[in-house]
Amino acid sequence: MKKGTLGLLAFLAAALLLAGCAGDPVAKKQRHYAKGAQYLTAGKYNEAIIEFRGALQIDPGFAEAHHQLGLAYRRKGWVVDARFELEKAAGLKPGASTLALAMADLLLEVGLAEDALKAIQPVVQSESRSARAYQLLGRALTLKGEVSQAQTAFKTALEHDPKLADAHAGLGKLFRGERKR
Repeated sequence: MKKGTLGLLAFLAAALLLAGCAGDPVAKKQRHYAKGAQYLTAGKYNEAIIEFRGALQIDPGFAEAHHQLGLAYRRKGWVVDARFELEKAAGLKPGASTLALAMADLLLEVGLAEDALKAIQPVVQSESRSARAYQLLGRALTLKGEVSQAQTAFKTALEHDPKLADAHAGLGKLFRGERKR
């Protein structure tokens, strides 16, 4: 073969390889997800939503994309959509503590303490050293008016992570509430 023919064959092989990668659904899904994550971090929630939806069109079972889409919806204040996506993510990855705690946090934000407790309890049982789980447990118990149990939960969170600001804040609110009585 001539030198030019070999070069042309090499070029065509490379072009076919690149075209194959561009059409690879896994690569496309990951590109959408990565762009969405960048947009979410930058506070560009509309763009993040578009990218996460793009990833989910390719793979509807992509739990992490549902999770991140839920977080984007939450930041936009779209609580119903956020809950749907976070529940979908948790359903796709049962036992994933990060997803359960994100769901619990959202539920607490809208005042659904009982539903939040259902999400938190398995995490507390499986990850007994999770400061975040105990902090959320304290918030849920506070909402229910169970002050002494909430204090215990916040104190346990601080034993596991003395720098967890949300646990300090929760405990401070409880103490302030007791002083007003």
